Amino acid sequence: MGFRVIGAGMPRTGTLSLRTALIRLLDGPCYHMEEVFDHLEHVAVWRAALRGDPPRWNDFLRGYVAAVDWPVSVFWREMIASNPGALVRTRLGMIGPPPGIPNGGTASIPLASKEP
Repeated sequence: MGFRVIGAGMPRTGTLSLRTALIRLLDGPCYHMEEVFDHLEHVAVWRAALRGDPPRWNDFLRGYVAAVDWPVSVFWREMIASNPGALVRTRLGMIGPPPGIPNGGTASIPLASKEP
């Protein structure tokens, strides 16, 4: 099935609350930094990805319907390439909403499978 929502925002911006909401709204698991602590075998995969040797994302994270927080947020572009129908959720502002941006600087945007 793949991902329905991918978080591209910075960590420490309400990702745990977002994770809880996504689990309820999407009726499926959401990958979050806490998952790394629960699955220490993932550490080697993330280290390899950071060195430029990423896994096949949909195989590695099979069963999850969403993903937010570090380390997933670093690889949102690669993950959207594997899940072109997913929404990308990002946090645009860190301290209060930026001027002219509704919803406190939070945006969920559908992206095409290719990005300039």
